[in-house]
Amino acid sequence: MKVTYTMLKREDAWGLRVAEGEVQEGDEVTVTLKDGRTKKEVVDQIVWTGEDRDGLPVQLCTIVRDGAPAPREARHATPTTPPPRFAQHQGRSTEGADEDDADSDIPF
Repeated sequence: MKVTYTMLKREDAWGLRVAEGEVQEGDEVTVTLKDGRTKKEVVDQIVWTGEDRDGLPVQLCTIVRDGAPAPREARHATPTTPPPRFAQHQGRSTEGADEDDADSDIPF
């Protein structure tokens, strides 16, 4: 089994890529760093299971941090305000309007 660190895009955090093997939640695994050193990590959740380009089994997993998993709210937080590009299109466009229209008392 080959275990390395990988960036988990959906969680926006570092996680584990498990190749040529299988893990379960709560398993302690040995991660091999790029410089050859190793580090122990505990699997929190398995977020994806599939095959790599060569058809070999792969799992992507979150890591238990400081003895406890990250709160679910932090992993799946969604913004509560619209992005700026959306907010600028909410008002009425005045492009091509007559000057008389701009001074009218009609609420928009």
